[in-house]
Amino acid sequence: MTLIDINSTEYAGYYKRYIDTVTKGVQLSDAYQKVGKLKKYMEKIPKVKLSYRYDEGKWSIKEVYQHIIDTERVFAYRLFRIGRMDSTSLSGFNQDDFIEPSAADSKSLELLHHEYCTTRANTSAIIHSLSAD
Repeated sequence: MTLIDINSTEYAGYYKRYIDTVTKGVQLSDAYQKVGKLKKYMEKIPKVKLSYRYDEGKWSIKEVYQHIIDTERVFAYRLFRIGRMDSTSLSGFNQDDFIEPSAADSKSLELLHHEYCTTRANTSAIIHSLSAD
């Protein structure tokens, strides 16, 4: 499946800005497998900066990384339910409610990488379990 196969009526308009960043001809499952870029980026950030906040109430870099992981978890669950033809309404997701209990700033970068890679592997397994329909 490529972006050409996706109709704009199949996703909320909010996500268009993300979808538009994907190269048009690339197979989406192939693009999804490229996890190294984010990990390499995170490893370039000095460890003392990972918990830095530019203002009170703003997220640290570790919290942003945790947010990426948590968001993928939520979307993987949604994907799984849609893929299994579950017609129950999908619940909302308030990202701010997830950050504090995640304790992201107390986690090592290695643990966040592990969560990220494990989450990616799980989502990949869900993607590959879906039929073409």
